[in-house]
Amino acid sequence: ITRTDVDAAGLRPKPSGDAFRMAAALLKVRPDECLVIGDTPNDVLGARDAGMMVIQYVGDADQRHDDANDHAYTGVE
Repeated sequence: ITRTDVDAAGLRPKPSGDAFRMAAALLKVRPDECLVIGDTPNDVLGARDAGMMVIQYVGDADQRHDDANDHAYTGVE
């Protein structure tokens, strides 16, 4: 789902959960069945707004969004 898709559908951009709900609908799954892996605070906020689980990947610990509900990772091992 791109910003163009969101705009064309008349939906709100992140941090709204509209794009995430749109993706779930296209996949024919419920939002609570989804796991979002995001790398920005708006990804975290949007996923939470959509009722999805979220893992935030952060390359820089200063970018961590404290509302990430599950996990935040600063690197891949």
